[in-house]
Amino acid sequence: MWQAHFNRAIAFRETGEFGKAIEDMSQVMKLKPDYVPAYVTRAADYYRSGQIDKALEDWNRATELNSNSS
Repeated sequence: MWQAHFNRAIAFRETGEFGKAIEDMSQVMKLKPDYVPAYVTRAADYYRSGQIDKALEDWNRATELNSNSS
């Protein structure tokens, strides 16, 4: 189920619909909370939509998750 949300989020971001992309990626993160690509992707979408603080939060979380998996 999470893959469908992820794929739709990618489609939304490609059309510039960052708000919808963020919503779908948030669903991915609820279903698969340790999935690093979701945090990285949502961080980029937050950044593109001008929400720098939220982008940094997601980037930091992705970095933390990635460090823990090594």
